[in-house]
Amino acid sequence: MMQGRILYRRGKWQEALASFTTASEIFNKKKDKKNYAVALRWIGNVYGAKGKSAETMKYYVESFEIATAINDEKNLAALYNNIGLEHKIHERYDRALEYFQKSLKMKRKLGDERGVATTLINIGDAHYKKLEYNEASKCYEQSLEISRKIGYESGVALALYKIGKDYEGSGDFRDALKYYKESLEIYKKIDNAPKAALISMIIGERYYILNRYKKALYYFNESLEIRKGLNNELDVARALTEIGRCYMEMKKYSEARNAWEEALAIYKKKKRKKYIKKVEGYIKGLP
Repeated sequence: MMQGRILYRRGKWQEALASFTTASEIFNKKKDKKNYAVALRWIGNVYGAKGKSAETMKYYVESFEIATAINDEKNLAALYNNIGLEHKIHERYDRALEYFQKSLKMKRKLGDERGVATTLINIGDAHYKKLEYNEASKCYEQSLEISRKIGYESGVALALYKIGKDYEGSGDFRDALKYYKESLEIYKKIDNAPKAALISMIIGERYYILNRYKKALYYFNESLEIRKGLNNELDVARALTEIGRCYMEMKKYSEARNAWEEALAIYKKKKRKKYIKKVEGYIKGLP
């Protein structure tokens, strides 16, 4: 299943799904319940990444039933965490915290420090959504400390991003950008393209708000190049839209038009009426 995990990390959802599905079929045929349940959990993860909640929960429940029957605590700890994430997505924060705490307790029992670091981030997120900022901050800092101690670079990157977000929430853009940039460099180093593209976009947006358009343009272009490699046309269109806005502010109208027309072509292809109207409005506003 390693190949599937690599594809998942790189945002290659369909390829990852195919890999995990093949693995699940092999494990099921061999009557390897433990690995079959793990493969089902990963299939659920892919559907979760694609925003398909019903399919996600279907596979999580099936995996959970098998893991419970064979007492696979490692898989159960992961499932408690992931089911908590689904509750968080649907704004059931107290329910999410129940599952996260179960996951955290089990991961600590198993000595899974990487898992503890990840679940602390999720607990922090739930507290953040409940406007419990002090609790959220404590969780993020704890997660960062653990991830650094064990050399878990992905965990360090995520914790840095969350701490940056926390600073931004308090109006401190300078420190927020510092943490975002640290996070970005790690995601690029470990070849996590989806996260690198996202953080680049976020940094660009913050520089745009600060009227630092050249800096914003640099990060939007960085995000664009990464997103082209991920074959997600809508994300490409979004980056192009923001690039056009930067050029507009910089009075580079020809470049703005080119970026917006490229974005518009994608939105029309995907039949995204809201964004078609938005970008057409930008083009009409050109001098």
